[in-house]
Amino acid sequence: MTDYTDHTACGICGGNTRSSGTQNLLADGSRICCNCLDRTIVLYPEEYSEDGSRIIQTYRMVTAAQMKASFVKAHQHREELMERYGYASGAFEVREVKRLKGGFFEPELLNVFGRALYGRFALFDTVKVMGRPVASRIDAISKNSFVRPFSGKNASVLKEEGIRDHVRTAVDEGKAGILIFKKNFDIRPGDILLKL
Repeated sequence: MTDYTDHTACGICGGNTRSSGTQNLLADGSRICCNCLDRTIVLYPEEYSEDGSRIIQTYRMVTAAQMKASFVKAHQHREELMERYGYASGAFEVREVKRLKGGFFEPELLNVFGRALYGRFALFDTVKVMGRPVASRIDAISKNSFVRPFSGKNASVLKEEGIRDHVRTAVDEGKAGILIFKKNFDIRPGDILLKL
């Protein structure tokens, strides 16, 4: 007997996950498309394991029915976050900060690892630390965020090979990443960066 089930359909909206560029699985084995994931990622963000060696995609721990039921809750949670952070365009939670000495003609690099609580942080966006007046521009964003960034090779790779080889365009809502600043900027773990 032939199985005519569409294994590429999103378990939430029925859209084609193959054409959307992702086929992420949920806890019940159904797939989720990018659009449905983007609507709920604020409730199911990326987290890191205790040792920082791997990323945990928390949305994989819920079923399609739970995900569908959380659409309204996700919108409300995003609104609460926006209110809490003064309706900034985005909020980024700082987890670790590492300063890397620059090369002969290169400035020192400030690598800020964390997660976008809401909003999207893109190259050349201007951000400021919540509660402080000084703002700075994001000079680069590392694509090496799938292992704990400052425990071993990752930090040295950025230093040795230069930031050009490790740049991606943005850190999206609910995703972890490393924002890189060339300017000296007073940022500490626990700070919230607000997108202006």
